[in-house]
Amino acid sequence: MKRISILLSLLTFATTTPAAEPSRADTQLKNYFANETAALSERCLADIKTLDDWKSHRAEYRRQYQEMLGLLPMPERTDLKPVITGKLDHEEFTVEKLQFQA
Repeated sequence: MKRISILLSLLTFATTTPAAEPSRADTQLKNYFANETAALSERCLADIKTLDDWKSHRAEYRRQYQEMLGLLPMPERTDLKPVITGKLDHEEFTVEKLQFQA
């Protein structure tokens, strides 16, 4: 799973870094990542044919997703210390301006 996240990170960097003229190496790298992401996309859910297939794999996919986001183990929840800094009243709704510490 780490290989996928590294590949996607490098692909993002390779496609968003401005360059006047792409070098041969840049073109090869771009083509490599395009081919790798296409292959990953084709294989991604190849074994999922039914809803029951999805349900049986869902927990593992969620775990992998959390790992890719750096959320395994889940970070400790902290007090957000919310403060309402303003309030706008309308006849149909109220908007509260909220500030919190993340």
